[in-house]
Amino acid sequence: MTEFNQRARYAIFKSIFRIFGLDTKRSSSDEFLEIKQVSFQSKTWSATFNDTTLEKAKVFCDIKTTLAVGVWNNISNLLFIVYGKHPEIGLYLEQKVKECHNESRRSTQTIGISKLIKEFEFKIKPIDSKEQELINLFNLKFGRFSWENYLA
Repeated sequence: MTEFNQRARYAIFKSIFRIFGLDTKRSSSDEFLEIKQVSFQSKTWSATFNDTTLEKAKVFCDIKTTLAVGVWNNISNLLFIVYGKHPEIGLYLEQKVKECHNESRRSTQTIGISKLIKEFEFKIKPIDSKEQELINLFNLKFGRFSWENYLA
């Protein structure tokens, strides 16, 4: 690849990140990663999308965009990550953006990690938690469900 082509691709890449606010891109392909973080102490564990636009919602319709939600206990203790990709996330965000536009209010959406797992089949990756402790925690927080089937 010529230096010009490399620079052009990099400029396009930078403009995508500026427009959509995505967190990272795999260098070997057109795969993107959006990272959300939530505190263990938070009342709800949700991915929050601030100032979402229709363009950003459409990015999540693409199967090449992965969403990861890290749940932290204190500043340095990452308990687990819920991650996956599903085109319906983009459709959900798009619907919510349109609702906000119709109501003339700021477009901020949330998707709970329970919904990400149950409806979008996201995986749960324990980091600083044992698998059984994490399953017990999910049962307490969200009710009985086959959480173990979603462990990565």
